[in-house]
Amino acid sequence: MPAASLYSQTSLSAAASQLSKSSAVRSNALCDSLSCITSSTNGGVGGKMQYDFRCSSTRSDSPVSDGMEGARREASERLPRFYHSEPLPPTIGALTAMSEAESRHAIRSLRLKEGDLIELCDGAGKFVKVRLVRIQRRDVLAEAVEELREEQWHGPRWQVVAACGTLKGGRADWLVEKCTELGAVSFIPLLTERSPTIGDGRGERLQRVATAATKQSLRSHALIVEEPSTVHELCERLAIASISLIAMAGAPPLQSVLAAEKSCTDTDLAGGLLIIGPEGDFTAAEAAALSDAGAIPIGLGPLRLRSETAAIALLASIVMSHDAKK
Repeated sequence: MPAASLYSQTSLSAAASQLSKSSAVRSNALCDSLSCITSSTNGGVGGKMQYDFRCSSTRSDSPVSDGMEGARREASERLPRFYHSEPLPPTIGALTAMSEAESRHAIRSLRLKEGDLIELCDGAGKFVKVRLVRIQRRDVLAEAVEELREEQWHGPRWQVVAACGTLKGGRADWLVEKCTELGAVSFIPLLTERSPTIGDGRGERLQRVATAATKQSLRSHALIVEEPSTVHELCERLAIASISLIAMAGAPPLQSVLAAEKSCTDTDLAGGLLIIGPEGDFTAAEAAALSDAGAIPIGLGPLRLRSETAAIALLASIVMSHDAKK
């Protein structure tokens, strides 16, 4: 082999080795700079501060590591959940047939097999673990392997009232889905002068969206999509609600209102109505009627928000505020 060629290969090998070492050093340095954990000065040698330079994600004693591992383990152990409108099997060994829609989802989407375990939930707090004992083309038969369990509603009960009739492109579906995931107890379509209808069959569709989101989020109680309400009917509801908040431009910030209304928002018995107007907002007459009926105006910042954005911002802020006080 020519000397020049040998020299070239040797140089390339040395350069590659040096690059590998350099990358390893940079990687370790980055890990150290991000995750350096200081130990107690009492544990140091000669009174000096000691450092543990391992990444916190790899430390066996790291609370972050323990929490992440626990969350991963819990997620991996969760069973697929299916909605079951018929009475759930009450005892071990009892059989029940899943609906055609849920059977199709189990067979085609999740590709479950006989012997697989799932959970059935009735959307009213009851659920049971079952084993699939027979799978045919369009139906699935399941057998209970545990006793029927029931879970009571925990936390506040917020009802989202939103004028969603003019929302296009699946935005109303998205709104109901996120209300379900954030724990709203019900969703009430609001009919206003600028959003006078929700369309034929829209209520049934929104309920299907809520049911799917209930399963996905592992709620034991399904979000209920109620019948549409007019502004006049909503004013009658305000008279019996513990608290009602209405999003309005220029109103006091939400957090200042929550601070003043702690008795209605801090406890697990909290709940009420969260009211969002249509695109273009309420008319002056509608806003005045709702305020006179007891709705408290709240602001959601200086920018103009879409109706669905405002609804989720309001609900999420209240849920997080409640969780922080537990």
